[in-house]
Amino acid sequence: MKITYISNNNWPGTEPGLTFSVFNARGFRQAGADYLLILFGQTSKPVQEVYKELFGFDEELPILPIRAPRIGGSKFLFYLRTFLYLLNNNTEILITRNLNFLFWAVLLKKLRGVRIYFESHDFWSDLSLRQESISAGHRRQGRLERKWLPRADGIICQSEPQSLLYRNYYPGMPVLTALPGTKPSVVKDRKGFSYTLGYIGSFTKDKYPLTVVLKALAAIKDPRIRLICIGAKNETEKERVHREADSLKISDRVEIYSWVTGSMLEQLKARIDVGVAVLSSDMFWNRLSTPLKILEYLSTATPFIATRLDGISSFISHEKQGLLINNTPEQWERAIRTIYSDFSYYQQMAKECAILGAELRWEHRAGKIIEALESGIFAQNNTCPDHTGKGL
Repeated sequence: MKITYISNNNWPGTEPGLTFSVFNARGFRQAGADYLLILFGQTSKPVQEVYKELFGFDEELPILPIRAPRIGGSKFLFYLRTFLYLLNNNTEILITRNLNFLFWAVLLKKLRGVRIYFESHDFWSDLSLRQESISAGHRRQGRLERKWLPRADGIICQSEPQSLLYRNYYPGMPVLTALPGTKPSVVKDRKGFSYTLGYIGSFTKDKYPLTVVLKALAAIKDPRIRLICIGAKNETEKERVHREADSLKISDRVEIYSWVTGSMLEQLKARIDVGVAVLSSDMFWNRLSTPLKILEYLSTATPFIATRLDGISSFISHEKQGLLINNTPEQWERAIRTIYSDFSYYQQMAKECAILGAELRWEHRAGKIIEALESGIFAQNNTCPDHTGKGL
């Protein structure tokens, strides 16, 4: 069973989606699959050279960057060239994370009998659920999802709350929950607290209110407790967080880094003893998602403090792997004090993180998807006529 996965993430690039796609591919290869990852090529450098630079691995990974010029910012030519490549390829299973490629995927299904699956990283079919400003881009995503998704053979979701939405909207269509994976990382044998909180992820203010954590840190006063923030897209984002920390008089206790990968990321993670996963509860996708930052913490057996949201609560237990709280400075302050108050309790949480992290490895995720593809309802050709338009 030859599987091809389509992602329009830039190669090379710094988007979290690229990290997801690459480690997903690595998991499938570790699970023994005949697997190819197609990405939007941005360089002529050898794949393995870029792979080692970005992620620090020497192994060979089947990645095919397809280069194509943009047309007015669109990746249309990338999708077209990918389609032409697959038209003459022996792919049996096609998985895409991009709604823009679903038209081409459906065409491949019609011409070649390829089974197609959409790996969703949001939910656009019913925009009324979002309770946020709806842009023209959002409406377009909704139209694409409602028109082409019912032609697919199944949907792969990142969390159980997300799967529930798809099952309700497309009754009878196969939906599989496959949480993002954890990758093998160095687990530090901690003999005591380093008193270093760590945030890994985007600095987008509306989605990830780091200000709440900074205010909590300022209220604690203890100079030992520090915060490392990793993931700034540019100097403007760095400066914004620097200014906030300075206004709260804690700039000497806050370190800010751009998005890093490979050995640099591992070195920074080794310093962190408590992870931070602060997400805005006002953002629709935040409420459903399985945040990659929590998986980073699980992979290093690092207890964490996280915003209490449905997607997180569906696989994390409060006071078991970490503390789940509401987004107020007072609750974050209380949680930080609590987690640093008892090292034996902290060690028990670290043990639970290691157990769950091992269960959620990328190769285990791949194995679950492969099993679904090979047997049961997920392996059948299914359509959902209630939401399917007529004609290709």
